[in-house]
Amino acid sequence: MSVTDTEARPTESPPDSAAAAGGGNGAGTVEAPRDLDELASDLMASAGAGTLEAAPTLQPPAAAGISADGVGLWLTNKQVDALYSTYAARFSWMPVAGGPWRRFSPVSDSGVAALALLAAHARDRGRPVNYREEADQLIHEMYVW
Repeated sequence: MSVTDTEARPTESPPDSAAAAGGGNGAGTVEAPRDLDELASDLMASAGAGTLEAAPTLQPPAAAGISADGVGLWLTNKQVDALYSTYAARFSWMPVAGGPWRRFSPVSDSGVAALALLAAHARDRGRPVNYREEADQLIHEMYVW
């Protein structure tokens, strides 16, 4: 398909591009690519010229609104004492040695089943577990070693 005089085509150039691009006809000058070694040496020279800070300059926000109840906690090397489940969907619990009963997060059926299977395996084999308990006192994540 060729361009004819009857077809519409742009008549204006973007702002400030006409002078840089040779009047908008694509005949502007393009800088030739630079050698990779030259670019690397320029980068190293500019990095060495300034001072690099070893520590972050932005400080974390103040502890406004953050309490011990709002932070998740990883508990490690715990032994599962027992398991409890009912016929109700998403309703399984486990206690760890010396700790209270904790419910598995009921976000999904498969998540509860997976956590219950991991806990059952740990109980059966006597393996230690690491688990994450959130402020809602639910177990959301578990690793069995």
